[in-house]
Amino acid sequence: MDVFTVTSTKPYDQCYYELHMSNGSKTVWDDYEELRNHWMTVRGSGMSHVVVQKKATSRTGTTKPSVGFA
Repeated sequence: MDVFTVTSTKPYDQCYYELHMSNGSKTVWDDYEELRNHWMTVRGSGMSHVVVQKKATSRTGTTKPSVGFA
């Protein structure tokens, strides 16, 4: 069994989460715990999978999704 140790109490916000539905639609979540709670609450209702995307950080410190083209 793998064991993980918490090394920081700061929120982990370097990713966002795409919840894909079996009909091809998707919703984007910024908070993993909210996504997990949603998944467990409505499981079996056409959810397919989750894609974890890393946010890109600009030099100003703001974040934006790391998808698409400039």
